[in-house]
Amino acid sequence: GMALPDDIPGTSSEPPDPGASPPSAPTPDEPPSGGKRPHLRVVK
Repeated sequence: GMALPDDIPGTSSEPPDPGASPPSAPTPDEPPSGGKRPHLRVVK
């Protein structure tokens, strides 16, 4: 469907959609970079 500015996470004052996968969030398929400081991938 059509994505409105208010519906796009990060552009509105509302929190991101829990169902979405933000780039900063670690994924089971993608381990931390070299296994070092995994918290850097979670904390912005």
